[in-house]
Amino acid sequence: MSSSRETQWVRTGAVGQILEGRGANSYANRCKLVRLVGAVGILLLCASISGSKYSFVTATPDNLLSLNHNDNHTPSPRIPLVPQEPASHSQDIYTRAVEFLVNKRTRLQQQQKLHRQLLQQYKEHHITHPGVSVSVKVHDNNAHYSMLSLRSSSSLNNNSSPNVEEHFEMDDDNEKSNYLPRKRADDRSKVHHEPDDGKGGLLRKEMEIDELTHQVVDATLNQTSTRLTSTGDGGDSRSTSTREDSGRSLDGVSSIFSRFSSVLDLSRVVREIETSVMSSVSCSACKAGVSLLNHYVQSGRRNSEIAAAAIKLCINLKMQTPRVCTGIVDIYVDEIVEVLKGVVLDSNDICALVIGETCGVPVSPNWRWDVAFPPIPKPPFHGFPEPKKGAPKLKVLQISDTHWDPYYEPGSNADCGEPLCCRVTSGPKPPRPHLGAGLWGDYRKCDTPRNTMESMFEHISKVHSDIDYIIWTGDIPAHDVWNQTHDTNLKMIRETVDLFSQYFPYVPIFPALGNHEAAPVNGFAPPWVTDPKFSIDWLYKELQNDWSRWLPDTTQTTIREGAFYSTLIKPGFKLISLNMNYCNNKNWWLLVNSTDPVDELKWLIFELQSSELLGEKVHIIGHIPPGHADCMATWSTNYYDIISRYEGTVAAQFFGHTHYDEMEIFYPKEDPYRAASIAYIGPSVTPYFNLNPGYRIYYVDGDYPMSTRSVVDHDTWVTDLGEANRVRARQLTWYKLYSAREAYGLSSLNPLQWDELVMSMYENKPLFNLYYRFYNKNSPVAPECDAECKARLLCDIRSGRSHDREELCKPRPPHIRISRGGLAEPKPPSKLSQIFSLISSAFSSLFGYITYPFG
Repeated sequence: MSSSRETQWVRTGAVGQILEGRGANSYANRCKLVRLVGAVGILLLCASISGSKYSFVTATPDNLLSLNHNDNHTPSPRIPLVPQEPASHSQDIYTRAVEFLVNKRTRLQQQQKLHRQLLQQYKEHHITHPGVSVSVKVHDNNAHYSMLSLRSSSSLNNNSSPNVEEHFEMDDDNEKSNYLPRKRADDRSKVHHEPDDGKGGLLRKEMEIDELTHQVVDATLNQTSTRLTSTGDGGDSRSTSTREDSGRSLDGVSSIFSRFSSVLDLSRVVREIETSVMSSVSCSACKAGVSLLNHYVQSGRRNSEIAAAAIKLCINLKMQTPRVCTGIVDIYVDEIVEVLKGVVLDSNDICALVIGETCGVPVSPNWRWDVAFPPIPKPPFHGFPEPKKGAPKLKVLQISDTHWDPYYEPGSNADCGEPLCCRVTSGPKPPRPHLGAGLWGDYRKCDTPRNTMESMFEHISKVHSDIDYIIWTGDIPAHDVWNQTHDTNLKMIRETVDLFSQYFPYVPIFPALGNHEAAPVNGFAPPWVTDPKFSIDWLYKELQNDWSRWLPDTTQTTIREGAFYSTLIKPGFKLISLNMNYCNNKNWWLLVNSTDPVDELKWLIFELQSSELLGEKVHIIGHIPPGHADCMATWSTNYYDIISRYEGTVAAQFFGHTHYDEMEIFYPKEDPYRAASIAYIGPSVTPYFNLNPGYRIYYVDGDYPMSTRSVVDHDTWVTDLGEANRVRARQLTWYKLYSAREAYGLSSLNPLQWDELVMSMYENKPLFNLYYRFYNKNSPVAPECDAECKARLLCDIRSGRSHDREELCKPRPPHIRISRGGLAEPKPPSKLSQIFSLISSAFSSLFGYITYPFG
């Protein structure tokens, strides 16, 4: 990082604003800076006295985090794409990643080594199963690397357990990889003890899926190649093979697709993807999908051939309508192919990253990285201070997930079988008007019409004319992801920004970036992706321009580089906006290298450490909640550790993305039963789907000396969409659904109170039902919540760290209680145990007194 860039990064946040004399009280800020310099001076003095354990450096993000303690704590370096040697702080991880991607031979050697290790594990595993034999052949000089056959000696549909022979062929000097073993060594016990499912158990099911995968590849690639050749589209020598060799009868192909779909239970997979509640069904589908993609990419075909094969597969499996299949594949094909060329992981690790803990834990060391903290001890925790009675409050509006659809059409088909309906293009209108899309929106898979957006903004501007500022937590475009382009998304962003400015011309607005703003959706390429075709620069440039109307110039550098920033709301009160798309497990570029893209977490530590030294309080906003299943486990773990370290500085967190009204609680690692921080997840404006539109008002401890800046209360406002559509209302009626303190009977909204409330919900059914009604924004079409649903939702609240539910949601030991101040402490002993303790102490003292004279 150049010195000029370091200077820009320092000037981005509160420290930069102090240096420039900005803010309402620049003299007071400069006094704080003097105290900061004094604190650093004391630190350096202590370092020199103790033997120079710390080195004097310039105050930049890189250098602040490289103050390493040589005795006990050396922060783990970020791991490069292929960790052949430890990375030092002076090395640029992204430069190394680019060099590795360019060096094809190095990548192939790494792949071969990994595949040989996994194949050996696979062989050893099969040897432990009676009736299974494996033969492995290794060829040194072949031009490709593939599995030639995986055939059962008897029908895979037979309920008996056949003797299975598997044949593998490997090369040492290969250029392609078509097969990756699907079982790691640490999965053996699970496979061995898994009950038989009627088709030979999980092992036989995986073999069947693999067999079908090969057949599907043949059915799509070969037929597609023949079609492309016959229509004059060209192709290599493999695409000119005869129809007798590569083609199949129409009935045979349909049978393969039908069998493949039934084995993977794709309808259930679609439901699980929509709800982000994954099971082993989605895990199996993910592994099959990754294998298919690898087959396509490593087949040597052109992207147009791969796209044609993928479209054929999507349509024949009835995954979506033909136009959605075509649109999605055309948008993603180039990006997916490019990503898979750089990935050195097998399907197990890829699916563990994308699906989460249901698919296990990634074993590759590339995915285990830790951010480094400065060697400044964490201040002791003294409980949650209560705001002063009668103190002023700030009124804050949160708008999230607007998903405004400019093509919404009342009366259109609202049940079209696509990811987004309620448009003229959604198919024939229903025979009766009341069955079509509603005037103000629809509970089915439809987004927000403009009249609903304008109604909400007009209502807020009149009823809440006293709001102090707005936090806008992302997701602007509609869910028609197969249609979107750079231009269409930029148009939506500009028009929504103009709408905010029209209704709130004098209110400060602090935006955060959603995952739907990219085209293709979730496609946020890190800086080391230099191909302009995949760069996200087009979006960040637009955000820099649009957000500049609300944000100071000191935020421009990091917005341009990574769409995140920090700024002072008031003196002593900072807001940090994060780009959560670099934790998004649907951002395929992170499969190549997920190590703190654009150094965002390193920057976050720098900002929080600066605020801690200055005595500032911080609010963090973002889109994807850090504990949500869509956030990668390693990124989430690092963020969780950051919040734990700076719990005294971070007063509140605000996210969106889920469309529900919920929250996440954070517990520090050193005290896992003490709630330390809350992440509020605001309701969506879009009704997508089965929801009422809504927004959130927060009341924050306001401007006075030693303000806690904590959330004192919050109100959720909604409109009854079903009633408005039924009577064809001329105007929407927005009403306050609930106030948190009133509805739940809380004395405050500190983490302790929320934690006690959640623990009460396990036994108090009416209390949970109340929470569930608010969770769905009082929707009349919300599904019933059974015992499994209840356990999942309560676990969601306790999971501020993603993909670690087994640890975070385990029952709390009965001897642990939480004190009124928020400190976890043992339960007081009973009177009987106290008596025994006194007697024991008396005898110990007497025995010590008697033995003392004798040494």
